[in-house]
Amino acid sequence: MSGISKKAVIELSKKGSRLFRSGQLEAAEKVYLEAKAIDADNPYVLSGLGDVYRKLNRF
Repeated sequence: MSGISKKAVIELSKKGSRLFRSGQLEAAEKVYLEAKAIDADNPYVLSGLGDVYRKLNRF
């Protein structure tokens, strides 16, 4: 993964976290899925997406 892609994943993960904390769960899901498309194995992205799905009761 390039440095640009890695930075994009970090920024998207931070954005997803902010959206999650503010209760914007669907928006957070979209952002995390965008990050996952770049780096499908990123633990922060997967954890954040899991948090969203848990809050939405989508297991």
